[in-house]
Amino acid sequence: MKKLLMLAMASATFAATAENTVMSAPPASGQAPATTITSSNLQITNTPPEPVNAASNGGLYFGVGAGMGWNDQSAPAATFRLDGGYSFDQYWALEVGTTGLTQSGGTYNQNMQYYDLSVKGTLPLGEVTSLFAQVGGAYGAPGADAGSFPSNPAQADSHVSSWNFMSGVGMEVNLTKNIAMSLSDLYYYGPSAGVQGNTNVLLLGVKYQM
Repeated sequence: MKKLLMLAMASATFAATAENTVMSAPPASGQAPATTITSSNLQITNTPPEPVNAASNGGLYFGVGAGMGWNDQSAPAATFRLDGGYSFDQYWALEVGTTGLTQSGGTYNQNMQYYDLSVKGTLPLGEVTSLFAQVGGAYGAPGADAGSFPSNPAQADSHVSSWNFMSGVGMEVNLTKNIAMSLSDLYYYGPSAGVQGNTNVLLLGVKYQM
């Protein structure tokens, strides 16, 4: 019995010595020492994604668009627009622009150029899509004309520049952080719209947000 007890104690001592030797053994040559991962050195970084819409930070933007336009006297005609503005945040902006309408096929055939200033409100529907509406004033400048214009005084009025009301609605889709595509419907109207009458333009555009 005493021999068995001594044998068991010797076995336990040998096992403890072997375990301590393995735990304290240095790494083999050419190998990096093992790193123990504990809760104290484990860090989790939660970085929020960068917003797609740069207008959320405010700043200048520029845009260009092309499409079709109509008014009270003319058939559909090619329309072009240049605009730019300043976004105070992702909801409000102040915009200036110019829209040109090249008349074709109407009884009173005349080019029109509008210069507008408007307040633009935007409703984000997420990081990619947003809706917008704008309202302001526009200065309409008649251009070259052709065809049969009505007799005075309407004919005289057709060559006089005038102020008009302006409104618009549309949708934007952000392609990148700085570039967005837009579909807009602008309307120039009022008693001072001239012989051509109220003008409606439908535009497909691209905007660059700085």
